[in-house]
Amino acid sequence: MSARTDLTDGRPRSAPGARLSAGPGAESRAPGAERGVAGVLVRRHALPGAAAGRLYFAQVREDPRLELEALRPAADDRVVCVGSGGCTALSLLAAGAGEVVAVDLNATQNHVVELKAVAVARLGAERATAFLGGRPSPALERLRVYHTLRPFLSPAARAYWNSRRRAVARGVIGSGASERFIGAVVAALRLGVHPRARIRRLLACRTLDEQRAFYDREWNTRRWRALFAVLLNRWAFDRAYDPAFFQYVENPSFAEHFRKLAEHALTELPVRGNYFLHQMLTGHYPESEADDGRPPYLSAQGAAAAGAAVERLTLVDGGYVEWLHRCPDGSVDCFALSNICEWMLPDEVEELFGEVVRTAAPGARLCFRNFVGWTEVPARYASRVVEDHAASASLSRRDRSIVQPRIVVCRVLGPPWRGA
Repeated sequence: MSARTDLTDGRPRSAPGARLSAGPGAESRAPGAERGVAGVLVRRHALPGAAAGRLYFAQVREDPRLELEALRPAADDRVVCVGSGGCTALSLLAAGAGEVVAVDLNATQNHVVELKAVAVARLGAERATAFLGGRPSPALERLRVYHTLRPFLSPAARAYWNSRRRAVARGVIGSGASERFIGAVVAALRLGVHPRARIRRLLACRTLDEQRAFYDREWNTRRWRALFAVLLNRWAFDRAYDPAFFQYVENPSFAEHFRKLAEHALTELPVRGNYFLHQMLTGHYPESEADDGRPPYLSAQGAAAAGAAVERLTLVDGGYVEWLHRCPDGSVDCFALSNICEWMLPDEVEELFGEVVRTAAPGARLCFRNFVGWTEVPARYASRVVEDHAASASLSRRDRSIVQPRIVVCRVLGPPWRGA
């Protein structure tokens, strides 16, 4: 049974956009006032405590198809998600969500979300994909295109990208710390493990049987396995990212963890349309858009839908819990938590789920992920946040991102006093 069937609540839907004026910031939602500067396309909202750190993720290393299936965003739904690299937020918007609120404690992450949103709104699928780095494009052309997009960015995002023209020229989806780390690992792979010709043969495999035979015959070498021990251990991750990311993670072997995930992606999932794998190994998405070979917001239909709906996107610079504190009871239909619980202490996780339960609309849906840790719904809220184990297992097996082992899909019943 699909996640959609398992989690359908049957509640009536109101007219599209009917609930968009509720909740934080409603008093400033008149056109122009909500964006602060004439011409700026995406509303920004800053909370106390927001930081301006490094750009860690220029892409979301999570397959957004899973969030779309788990949450099933509808035209009257308010979705609150983690901003990160923007792929999930924009794909939810492209799928028809009534409002998407992308929250990130690191305001820099929302600068990349904003630039992507403006790109799809102003350029369309093909030109946005080339500008962002998913397709080859001359550096001068990307800079020329950026010049046309600048007037539609908020002052903070404009200042950030004005000072990083080299990243724009190279394609911004390769500009995060995560992308640089992956690039270094792939450079080592090409130099000492698998040459480009072998990589091309892998990506040309047409069936799973062909992939498995190729993996066993040519790919799964001693050097391949050693690569993980040398470059994908916890020490390496602590230096590529902020060590605080993994402070509360108990994982006995990062290297073995990621080796198993890579083997699953190369032997259990089709490689031809896996844009995560292609972008890692070649620097670009697959040449054909067939087989879902781009993030959903960059498909022809997705870019058109997201671009037309950009006024329904809000970027919040601040913490997820802090934003929910400002939301009225029963005002959120969908929650996408990514793997933020891995970065929290147990009492902070409890506070997060307490706010989820309070702010959940009747029949609300939630999903969260794990990267290198393991998260469970706090026992205190397990009767109100109910996991769909079958949907969770099915979706987890289909994640193409190569680095995500688990997604958890839940229905949120809300506080008991609502009689849910």
